[in-house]
Parts: sequence; structure tokens; C-alpha cells
Amino acid sequence: MDKIMLSWRQIRIHWVDSLLAVLGIALATAILAAVISLIGSYNTVFDRFTQQPQARQITVRGVFQAMGSGEAAVRVDAASSEPVRFNLQDVPKILEDNPDIVASYQARYMRFTTTSVAGGGFFGGAGPGAGTGAALFAGAASSGTAPGGTSAGGAMAAASSTAQASRTSPTQASGASSGQAGGPGSAGAGQAGGPGPGGDFGPPEIMGFAQETTSQAVDTPLLEQVQGYMASASFFTAYELTAKEGILFDDRDVSQGNAVAVVGSELAKKLYADQQVLNKKIRLNGRIYTIVGVLAPYAYSTEGLAASFDELVFVPTREGIARTGAGANATFFGRVGELSFTARKGADLAAAARKLEASFTRIYGEDKAVAQTQISQIKKDLDKRLKILSLLALMASAVGVAAAINIFNLMIGRVSRRTRSIAIQRSLGATSKSMLGQTLIETLLLGASGAVLGFAASFPLASTLQGILEKSQLRGMVLPQRLDLALGVSVLAVIVACIFAIPAALAAANTDIVDALREE
Repeated sequence: MDKIMLSWRQIRIHWVDSLLAVLGIALATAILAAVISLIGSYNTVFDRFTQQPQARQITVRGVFQAMGSGEAAVRVDAASSEPVRFNLQDVPKILEDNPDIVASYQARYMRFTTTSVAGGGFFGGAGPGAGTGAALFAGAASSGTAPGGTSAGGAMAAASSTAQASRTSPTQASGASSGQAGGPGSAGAGQAGGPGPGGDFGPPEIMGFAQETTSQAVDTPLLEQVQGYMASASFFTAYELTAKEGILFDDRDVSQGNAVAVVGSELAKKLYADQQVLNKKIRLNGRIYTIVGVLAPYAYSTEGLAASFDELVFVPTREGIARTGAGANATFFGRVGELSFTARKGADLAAAARKLEASFTRIYGEDKAVAQTQISQIKKDLDKRLKILSLLALMASAVGVAAAINIFNLMIGRVSRRTRSIAIQRSLGATSKSMLGQTLIETLLLGASGAVLGFAASFPLASTLQGILEKSQLRGMVLPQRLDLALGVSVLAVIVACIFAIPAALAAANTDIVDALREE
């Protein structure tokens, strides 16, 4: 205790240079601890993401083939500049050729209004993998992607042959065979030759047939706007979503254009004052839907998603419905520019993506399709952040070295100024070991003070850095705090300070009493 009090007295006497030393250590510790903890947090989130359904998504996109000239501009024939369109009738064969794929789906992330005036529409550039969700992963998927990379403007995945199966339970409903486009039992399968009279399909609301033409009683919800998906039934299979109450819509609902809806568990609590939603009718963008099911809480975290499934509403996609004949609706399977697939757990995603791309190549020709895994997009985005953080860590390390050198110079100067005092203590019986300990204790107090300040400052600094890295996103991702890494950096700062003070401590311990007193 006497040595600690003596060391504290020396620090108070030389408070200016002591303060500079503490601030230098605090600055280096804060920056390095913030950066290292952020790197650890991102890696933790990524490791968790790899265990979730959204990490197993593979998106196949048509390659835009445009003809041009390297010289003067020339007119390009419209047919040659059309993007590649995939026929949904080919999906069953593709799934058959790729046993590692368990689901095929398409979905559009939407904003729905619940008022009598239709509004909202799809979120341009905002899908489950890109938008308002976890910022790390939101930035990874290219703009306009749905879960696992599906285009926000993409069409529906076709119904499977299970469309004729009876929906007797949530398990059967959610277990409908995924993405079996244009199967023999599907409604309208005989019209699977291509898109409708207008070529491609725009958002149903824009096409004009989403508006409810008959007057129906609706249950007015508490929310004027909700968000969700227009999706194929296999979307539930792809993301392992199950029904807590009621049932999930299936491929029959998609193929027949049934106006049914499924809501997330949290949204179900907010829609109506009595928190009862089953069999209630809700108006979504001008069309009246019957709520047939409530999802069980999502069993995974929301990394890689635009928003939690618990907060969303799901309705069958109407992308495959077109007007034919005398104003009657006919269901058929058209063409799309993008398809999403889900791989089995434990499957080699890169190999599965290559096989999918090969399957599309066999059907549509070379250079017509590109398959991308969601996890590869996430990894690219993560690498960008880690490069920035690594550079900051290098700069923080340089600041730390400067602070350590400052400690070295500070302690050397103090020992040289206290040569007479040290000689008197030695002559009164103080040992070399006690002088060594005295100097190191003083350094330890300086280093610990700086480390504690740096540790406390590292957390707001980490939040600031995260905000800068995620500034392009609508909502930042909540990263787990890595207290262990920040604490480890702080302890390391104290150890480094003590190491750099060892030469000064040895000089104090080896002071020659006679020479020191003679010089004084």
C-alpha cells in the first residue's frame, strides 16, 4: 500500500506529463478496442447467419444480352436487347436434376395500405435480402432482391402438382412441394407457354385487376399501412415458416388467385384491438383478403432479411393472372427473369449454384443465366467492412505504439530526475527489487487509468463506426457487444505499457548509490 501511495504522489506531482500519458493510452485503447470488438461482432453475426435458412438461398438471374458496336452507336433490335426470361414450366425438371435443392419460389416485398384507397406498391430495390433489415446483410444483396436475392419486381413461382391436395392442417399447408412450376395437377398448366398478352407482368395493382370490384364488409385494422410479401406458397418452405394458428396458403391458392392472407405473430397482436385476426377480412392495396393463418415466431434471427417475418403479412402472388377472353381471368404460368432456390442443410452451396447454372444453361443456352448464393453476396459485403476496420486497427496500433514510446520516455525521465531520491532510499535499506516494483507500479497506475478510460470510450466509438459503415441503410443492424474483446485489448494496453517501462525500472533498480550521491 505504501508503494501505491508513493507512486500516486509522484503522478500528482508530475500531473501534466502523467495526463498526457494516460490520454495517449486511452485513445489507442478506445480505437483498437472498438475496431477489434466490431470485427468480432461482424464475424459472430456472420457465423450465426450461416446456420439460418436465408444463408441457403440461391438466386438465378437471366443475363441481359444487348448487342452493340465498339464504334459508332447503332440501333439495337428490340428482340436482341430483351432480358432472358425463364419459363416456370421448366422448374420441375430443374429441381429433378438438382437433388440438393429443396424449394423454388419467388416473392415481392410490398408496402400495403389498409384504407379504401389503394396505395403503397412494391418497394423498389427493397427485398428480404436488401432493405431495411440487418444492415450488414441488407447491403450485401444487390438492389431489388427478395429473400435470398429475388428481384423486387419478379414474378411468381409456379404452383406445384400438390396444388390439388387438400389443406387440412398447417403442417400440410406449409409442406406443399416447393416450386414445382406448371405441374400436371396445377391449374392452368396447359397454358404454360409464356407470358400473357402484354408480354411481361407488372405489379398487379398497376395492371388494374387488384382492385376489389364488389362491396364487402371489412374489419378495419388499427394500422393504415403494413409491409409484407406477395409470394408463392413455397416461400414458407424455403424459410421454414409454420402456422401457429389457422393454416398457410398453398399452391392452390396461388394458382386460383384466392384472396387469403397469413400474418406474422407480432403483426397479429397489432392489427386489431382484440388481437384476434383469424377469418377477419382486411383490405390490402384495394383488394379484400381473408386472414387464414398466423405464423409461429420465426425461429431464427433476422440477419439477411429486410424485416422480421413476425412483423409482416403474406398474400399469394397474383403475378400469373392475366385477363383473357371476355374479361375473364385465366391462370397460366408465364416467364420470369429471376428464380430463387433453397438448398438443403449441409449442402455445398457453391457446388449447388454451379449445378443450377448448368441446368439453366442446358435449357436456355450458354451465357443466359447466372446463379449467385446469398452467402457469397453477404461475404463480399462483410469483407468490405473488415478491410475498413483492419485499416483502422492498423492506425490504432500505430497510436498505441506512440503511446507506449511516450510511457518509455516518461518513465526514463522520471527515474533520471529522481536519482538522488532513489540513492537515499537504497542507502536506507531499499532493495533493487523494491525500486523495480516501485517504478512498475507507477506505470501500472498510468496504464490502468488509460485502459479504463479507453474501455469505456470504446463502446460509443464502436456504435459511431457502425453507424458510418451502415449509413446507406434505412435501419442499422444490432450487433452483439464483444465485451471480451474490448476487455482483452484494455488488458493488453496495460501489459504493453508495463513492458515499455521495464528499462526505466531496471535503471532505477541498478542505480549506484555512491555515484548518484556524488553527482548530486
